[in-house]
Amino acid sequence: LHSLPTIPHTTSPAMASAPVARPNVVASTADGYGLSTTELLVVGACAGALAKTVTAPLDRVRLIYQVSPSRAYSFRGALGVAADIARLAGPQGLWYGHVATLGRVIPFAGIQFLVFDTMQSGLAAAGWTGQSALLVPSMAGATAAFAATMATYPLDVLRARMMGHVG
Repeated sequence: LHSLPTIPHTTSPAMASAPVARPNVVASTADGYGLSTTELLVVGACAGALAKTVTAPLDRVRLIYQVSPSRAYSFRGALGVAADIARLAGPQGLWYGHVATLGRVIPFAGIQFLVFDTMQSGLAAAGWTGQSALLVPSMAGATAAFAATMATYPLDVLRARMMGHVG
């Protein structure tokens, strides 16, 4: 695979040494381009929404097993549950409760992406780059997951209640 060419941030050689001013930009070591706070939130939210939309049928079947302790899990049984849902409610039944899921995932993924990027940049700027190669991403990831979970926990409770309904 060939790497993509980098796009210069300046338009003329005279401007090459002048920094480009972008308001509300988070200095980022992760993206290399310095995305704004809003851009980081939107990129994270879109990525999370796409991933959850693709995996929603799997999540729906998993949740049915979680709220029905009498069902013993097997791969064949899970396929049967998915087929029953599609037969009773149509294929769209596999995405039942997905709007509630997106209501939680979009802010969760946006916040997580923003906080991770901001923390990683902040820790690097504070001189933590000389530490263990895993320390900065681990601290940034833990902080991002905590912040996103705390912000969206009530939405997760509502989502689970909606998705647990079979019919």
